[in-house]
Amino acid sequence: MAMMELTADRRQYTGKEINRKRRVEGKIPGVIYGKGLETRSIEFQRKPLEKFLDTARRGTVVVKMTVQDGTGGKESYAVLKETQTHPLTGRVTHVDFYEVALGRKFRVEVPIRVKGKAVGIEMGGVLDVVTRSLEVECTPDAVPEYLELDVTSLGIGDSLHLADVRFPEGGRPHGEGSSDDPGGGPHAEGRGRAGGGRGSGAGRGRGRQRGGARSEGREAGKGTEEEE
Repeated sequence: MAMMELTADRRQYTGKEINRKRRVEGKIPGVIYGKGLETRSIEFQRKPLEKFLDTARRGTVVVKMTVQDGTGGKESYAVLKETQTHPLTGRVTHVDFYEVALGRKFRVEVPIRVKGKAVGIEMGGVLDVVTRSLEVECTPDAVPEYLELDVTSLGIGDSLHLADVRFPEGGRPHGEGSSDDPGGGPHAEGRGRAGGGRGSGAGRGRGRQRGGARSEGREAGKGTEEEE
């Protein structure tokens, strides 16, 4: 599990004009909320936040966050829920964090990393990665940075299902159903493809994203507290 620390200040004032001025001063507005908890308006120093976001883009990260409110700091644990970026510069303009409780399971979206080169590619097939992330139920201390899926043994016509994914100890896929259901998890297919123009037997891999794709500005670490 990857864990980082962030410090934020409690925002006393809100509004577009104030937020725009604070961004010029190197501050990024955000909120932190959770199940049954007060939603708090906060702000971050730009550089530490961008360093965290760079790490979070590569996998799921649990944050140990200290929110300063003028009388002291309150520590909590959270995962990144959503980011907003400027349409022209691409720089972050707002962030949402979801607060989680240690020892209590919650749902978090974790990216899938494909490992190896499928043997079907050498036979002229195309690797089709259908699912790019899975929603996992686990405690904050067991959140995996990513889920690894080995596709080395995939031949043409073969596929991998939910049962082929290794989950962390104490973790499970959210809404787990039959492990034989190919629609319930990552599904990679090797499909035969007619060669032409570059010699017989030439194969190449092509990854196409479907199903697990998210709209621009959203990150993998979104979380939701599990109902009990």
